[in-house]
Amino acid sequence: MGGRFSCVTQPSLTPNHGEPAPKSKGGNPALIYEKQHGHLPEGYYRDAKGRVRKVGPEPVVRKEVKEFDRLAAMRHVLGNPPETDQSEGERACREWLKKSPGQFMSTLDELEKKAANPETPVNEELEKTVEETQTDEELKQAINELIARHTQGSPT
Repeated sequence: MGGRFSCVTQPSLTPNHGEPAPKSKGGNPALIYEKQHGHLPEGYYRDAKGRVRKVGPEPVVRKEVKEFDRLAAMRHVLGNPPETDQSEGERACREWLKKSPGQFMSTLDELEKKAANPETPVNEELEKTVEETQTDEELKQAINELIARHTQGSPT
């Protein structure tokens, strides 16, 4: 035999020995109904390309969610027992009060100040003006020089 491989043919594994499988007798029930009754059954339609499609479920309409009022939830937590908590926000505020009462109270204080006078910034540190540095002045001067050159028509 001398190390040569011989090619052995095996019988086909398909039931029809290489022929395409026969089509099933069932078919699309909507098409069968359409042939018998002259129209598609309820819950089916034809799309723009003429294919039969099943009507999908109604789109889910989401309820409009009210904006969370943290101040109201915090006030509720301070003035009522835990059994009266109705929203997730109230329950979260109660947990916050248990875990970090100092932070809870300081935030409540800031929110109440803001509610009392909405035009005054709550955190003054955020509203501080940035002091100009020498670098800022140099940048302003360079920008003004560029604008002046550009308006005079000289190339840059």
